[in-house]
Amino acid sequence: MRSVRRFLVVLFGLFGRPRLEREMAEELESHIQMHVDDAVRAGMTPEDARRDAVRRLGGMDVTKEAVRDRRRLPFFETAWQDLRFAGRSLAKNPGFAAVTIATLALGIGATVAIFSAVYAVLLAPLPYPSPDALVVPVSTNAARGFDRASVPYADYLDWREQRDIFAGVAVWQPTAVDVAAGGTAMPERVEAAEVGQAFFDVLGVRPMVGRTFAAADHDVTGARVAVVSHGLWQRTLGGVPDVLDRDLRLGGVPVRIVGVLPPDSMWPAEQQIWLPMRPAEFGEDVRSRRDNFIFQAVARLAPGVTIEAGRTRVAAIAARVARDHPESRKSWSSSLVPMRDYFVERELRDALLVLLTAVGVVLLIVCVNIANLLLARGTSRGRELAVRTALGASRPRLVRQLLIESLLLAAAGGALGVAVGAPLIGALRRLAPDGVPFVAAMTLNLPALAAAAALGLGSVVLFGIVPAVAGSRQSPVAAMREGSAGTGAATATVRLRDALVVAEMAMAVVLMVCAGLLIRSFTKIVNRDPGVAVDRVLAARVSLPEARYPKDDDAIRFFERLTGDLAAQPGIASASATSYLPAGGGGFGLGRVFLKEGQPEPPATTDYDGNWNVVTPDYFRTLGIPLVRGRTFTDRDTASSPPVIVVNETFARRMFP
Repeated sequence: MRSVRRFLVVLFGLFGRPRLEREMAEELESHIQMHVDDAVRAGMTPEDARRDAVRRLGGMDVTKEAVRDRRRLPFFETAWQDLRFAGRSLAKNPGFAAVTIATLALGIGATVAIFSAVYAVLLAPLPYPSPDALVVPVSTNAARGFDRASVPYADYLDWREQRDIFAGVAVWQPTAVDVAAGGTAMPERVEAAEVGQAFFDVLGVRPMVGRTFAAADHDVTGARVAVVSHGLWQRTLGGVPDVLDRDLRLGGVPVRIVGVLPPDSMWPAEQQIWLPMRPAEFGEDVRSRRDNFIFQAVARLAPGVTIEAGRTRVAAIAARVARDHPESRKSWSSSLVPMRDYFVERELRDALLVLLTAVGVVLLIVCVNIANLLLARGTSRGRELAVRTALGASRPRLVRQLLIESLLLAAAGGALGVAVGAPLIGALRRLAPDGVPFVAAMTLNLPALAAAAALGLGSVVLFGIVPAVAGSRQSPVAAMREGSAGTGAATATVRLRDALVVAEMAMAVVLMVCAGLLIRSFTKIVNRDPGVAVDRVLAARVSLPEARYPKDDDAIRFFERLTGDLAAQPGIASASATSYLPAGGGGFGLGRVFLKEGQPEPPATTDYDGNWNVVTPDYFRTLGIPLVRGRTFTDRDTASSPPVIVVNETFARRMFP
């Protein structure tokens, strides 16, 4: 209560100064009058008594200062005076102020922009209840370089029973669907996901309209239903309030909407439609095979369970599965990855931290540069500071005056830095490569503004303290002598400025070396031969609705006609279809282990692992992959002809040395 009362007294003092001055004068006059009365009674004249009373109190001005000190007003009054003086001083030097503020704004703006990206991708809390308990189960194979592979459905069934480790586990599969909101609407290709039971419960997501999936929705006899994103509801359905009474046509099949999710609340973020997974429609190999790594999973740890305990348990389950199925699970294990770590790959995290460090060093160079400018300006103000010192200004008062000037510069630079950072954040959002998570969250939000304020205050410390202390240490006599014609700056000041220049140059050299190394690495990556043609090659993703292409032969005929019609178009040299694009282009990758014909199973002999792909004729010519020996596929290689494969040189050397 005492501190609150003192604050209120001070605050009242700032805005009630005339009244306080009047009260002080009345109080002082009452004290003087009491002394005068006592002296008159002792035989002095009123004039002599008043002079003696003022002398005893130390003088009228000194007495007023003492009263002000008791009322705790001098600090705030002098700070306000310093602030006004700093504003006038900077206004007299508009060129210096403009250069300083603009330089600082660029440094703070760039740092705020990169910080907003780092915060959105690495630091912002995930939009789920207790996000630290969310993990992503993955398959691992150190021998083949897999650390985040998909999982088999059978593994999910094992994990689902571990109630002492998991509060819930769910599987899902990404897909793509053609969506039309009405019979005459133009279909739109959107990303979708088939999700298993408990998917929304595991994430803790609740719909803003309607419901999520019930158990009956996952039954093969249930009605076809879907949950849609807020964006799809607004864009395709116009945000109509009766959305639950509407149907969507997915691949020509009507599907009833049962729920709408809140905006920015789901993972994966690119999905806009969620469909119930129906395991009864799976083939037996999908449900039971331990090497069918085609599902994604998400799990929530039970209360009190650490991720290390969960990893130990799923690894033990994987070891048991490997013993029971050595032919399909050799070298395979399972692990858990925190959800944010699964979103953000290590390379992306390192790149963002490197960028943040780089712009931080740039801001540090900016502050050193401004410190040099302030030191140079302090040299030219030596006579002013000397006169103020000679008139009685204390060294702390001078330091405070100079720091307040730096604070004004930092405040203006920080405000302008926010204005510079906002469009830079938008540019980062537009330039972000596909696949970077949480791009939409890169905004000028409260954490970014707090970072700008912290950078502004921190810059005061970096560029304001040293010049302020250096300026306050000048001797009045020496400063007056140095300010005369033919004299220069003080030796100590010159040395300090030289040291700052050396530090600035050192940091600039470090930045240039790092930038050169990054450019060199980037150039090597860009110029590296990927083994396939990347110029004049276009790729498109095609998924066929099962309702229109229920049999494999139907799909085969579609792709034969598609590639043939494309190859016949003017300007197209060749066309092909593939289940997986090389160099990480996406698709459905497959992996198996291979044995030489006639060799026994391991451990009696060695098997060889390899990824394999399904392609149509002209695939190698379309991608410019040269043939070393033999032939590529032709139209005569069909399901009824002898099976053939094409292998690369690495596989040939390993298996047939």
